[in-house]
Amino acid sequence: MKMSVRGLVRIVAPAAFAFAAACSSDAGTSVTTPPPAPSGGWLTLQLVTPRTDDGAAQFAVRGPAIDSVKLIGYDGFATIQSGTANLIVTGAVTGGSVAQIYVPDLSLAGEYQASIAAAAARQTYVMQSLTGYRAVLVR
Repeated sequence: MKMSVRGLVRIVAPAAFAFAAACSSDAGTSVTTPPPAPSGGWLTLQLVTPRTDDGAAQFAVRGPAIDSVKLIGYDGFATIQSGTANLIVTGAVTGGSVAQIYVPDLSLAGEYQASIAAAAARQTYVMQSLTGYRAVLVR
């Protein structure tokens, strides 16, 4: 049986096309890029106070994960347990930045919350009313 070139092309061409399509890297698959790795960084804890005679303030910062805490310009201490940092700062406490909180994923910054639990007068350490006080986290 003799086959013409035209007949051979009619048989081989569809098979070759199907083979090439199956070997192609885009044949029915989509390539997805993995999301970027989390990027850690510092959130700043700021105090808003209506008073000028604060000698101590106690704060709590809650969120998905807290790695470490640095006080800014104050004596005091901080503990971290189960996604909560508890801080106490002492000295001539004024409004503004009081600490930095290192978090492993800054894209989750909106999930962190800060609160002030107590404030005391500078000379007497009498507890202050918390009316007008606020704790704020900023990037």
